[in-house]
Amino acid sequence: MACLNTLSQSPEYRKEIRATLSVRQGVMIMGEQTQFEPGQRAPNDGDYMEVGEDSFHMGINNPKHVTLRKGQQFPETSNHNRKWKKVKQFH
Repeated sequence: MACLNTLSQSPEYRKEIRATLSVRQGVMIMGEQTQFEPGQRAPNDGDYMEVGEDSFHMGINNPKHVTLRKGQQFPETSNHNRKWKKVKQFH
């Protein structure tokens, strides 16, 4: 029983439990967030583009583009069904 008690107090075990509980609640902690709501803060410097529920298949007409610095807030989107996504840079 001492071994189990020691395991449950380790930081790695607690981190794994938090991640499991968060995934069950619909929040992803372990991976990097890829879509952002208006008002959220940008995790990194970069160019972001509006994406919508149909953007994967058909794209959206005239999506907004913004350039943000880390910590700046995302602006409002064109409609409530859209979010912001970082534009991948191809070098």
